[in-house]
Amino acid sequence: MNMKQDNIHWYPGHMAVATREIRKGLKIVDMIIELIDARAPISSRHPFLANYDGNKLHLIIMTKTDLADPYVTVHWEAYFEERRMPILALNVLEKNSAATIVKKALEIGHVVFEKQIAKGMRPQPLRAMVIGIPNVGKSTLINRLAKRKAAVVEDRPGVTRAPQWIKPNDKIWLLDTPGVLPMNYEHKLTSTHLAAIGAIKRDVLPLESLTSYIYKYVKSNYPKLLFKYLQTDAFNDYDSFINAVGLRFGLMNQGIIAREQAINRFYDDFKAGTIGRVSLEVAY
Repeated sequence: MNMKQDNIHWYPGHMAVATREIRKGLKIVDMIIELIDARAPISSRHPFLANYDGNKLHLIIMTKTDLADPYVTVHWEAYFEERRMPILALNVLEKNSAATIVKKALEIGHVVFEKQIAKGMRPQPLRAMVIGIPNVGKSTLINRLAKRKAAVVEDRPGVTRAPQWIKPNDKIWLLDTPGVLPMNYEHKLTSTHLAAIGAIKRDVLPLESLTSYIYKYVKSNYPKLLFKYLQTDAFNDYDSFINAVGLRFGLMNQGIIAREQAINRFYDDFKAGTIGRVSLEVAY
């Protein structure tokens, strides 16, 4: 795979099955709760919702706010609100995140209850599908909502495989779905952002091209973070920067910089937020 190509291909077999399950689930839920990554809110939107023409209620949860530039995140909140798309920006690891999401979902879902009452029905639990691309924090959120380990949590994409119902209380039921990506992305920048935030497995990436992009972006937009990360600014380009990473973290092999190890270290540190809070996309 070449980062210079116009698109990126990534479609494990289980994702085709997951896509069919999501389409089936949309027929039986009242609401969609969509998780996106605060570092790349547009690139991380669920691609299948772009062509969805149904009339389901929709709540967007912008996750991993602790890894994104807080100033940029505020502007993204305004961006979605201006488009009348209810949004919550939070870190799903925070103690009260689950309660905040349930409260917001029920506020939006009151119209469902009102319709049921108007028909003489006893209000039924709000049925919401939780949907998001891989590694956006969906499993972590599900576990917090379920108050138990209902979903496997790992810092890699493609862990959740089958849909399941989670019932946090008698007012709302959640349909957990696997994180999926389309067969390819037409825009190279979208796939680059997804790779940078860990939505695509590293073994299908040209990691050196990706980290070169990340380095150039951070140097252009957040130069102080690179100095803080390495405690030096003795680098002028990507190659000298990777050498500096190797020296800073002792990634040497017989006195020579272990280049591959340094590249992997930089990628992991960026993805984990060790370098600092970086937003790859800005609202406009």
